[in-house]
Amino acid sequence: DPKVLATTTRVEMVISTTLDRVAAATGVTPVNTRDLHSEVQFLNREIQREQRTTGTVQYDRRIRLQTLGRSVVSAVVTMSAPGSVEAELGKAYPAGLDGFSEWLSDVIRIERFNEVGSPVSEEPIMFEIWAPDARASASGLRVFYFDGDGAAHDIAAEGLGTVVPSDFHHEGDQGWYAVTMDRTPTRCSCGYVDIAAAIDNNECAAPGACAANTICRDTLGGYTCECVTGWTEVEDAGSPGGLYCRPVDFIAEPWSFRVETVPVPHKTRDQCTGDSTTSGIPLLDAGWRVAELEAFVDDACTAPFTLLDAAGAAYRMAERGGR
Repeated sequence: DPKVLATTTRVEMVISTTLDRVAAATGVTPVNTRDLHSEVQFLNREIQREQRTTGTVQYDRRIRLQTLGRSVVSAVVTMSAPGSVEAELGKAYPAGLDGFSEWLSDVIRIERFNEVGSPVSEEPIMFEIWAPDARASASGLRVFYFDGDGAAHDIAAEGLGTVVPSDFHHEGDQGWYAVTMDRTPTRCSCGYVDIAAAIDNNECAAPGACAANTICRDTLGGYTCECVTGWTEVEDAGSPGGLYCRPVDFIAEPWSFRVETVPVPHKTRDQCTGDSTTSGIPLLDAGWRVAELEAFVDDACTAPFTLLDAAGAAYRMAERGGR
């Protein structure tokens, strides 16, 4: 059986399968090394470290190893608390990534070896991570591996594997995620890979992430701001999201208009002769001003002129030749 060593900041499972070990455990001596491979290929072993609290949810750092590869006969799987990685694993990793949460898992180191003791990296592995906090994330759990410089890489984004809610057991909808990697990019000739999991932060949920008249779109590890229809972007490092939006400019041709009045009939009587005459008095006499003008785009005055585009968005008036 695998041996588990544990401290408050580290848990390590050592799997060493030999002909003698299999014989002692099962009472049957394997015929060849293919029987050794099956001991590691189908593990279904869980490793667990400490209980932690997030909000009202209490859970342990847990992983379940399902398979480590067909040619693997021995392996070491280590879980280290994120704050103790340098002391426990000899490597320094960031406490989290920009745009993502703190690590929801321990840093998981996987080392695999074949029957002659050579590192194995080109075979698939499958394991599960317990991360109930990821259920509320639209993008689900994101799993990263660290390269030789300590930079984190998303295994799904780089096409190295998949991360999906686990359906191996009844806890599948309670926070278990199945991680499958087609291979394990190793940091050095010793053949290990370090892995950690997090969730994407929804920056759009924060008030004021974008300026007015914009749409905030959450992206993996970040967010973008886009102007609503009818408004145009203006780059501005001082504005939320790096831009503000203004209405689309409308440059009008010079306008001129003439006001024609309809004379109002007015009767007068000659005091001497008593004759009545009718004359027209202008509707607008001296001193009047135009308070409102209604414009049309057709001669019949049935189609009003409007400062709206085809989508119904308002334009902003601007001086001709400028903005």
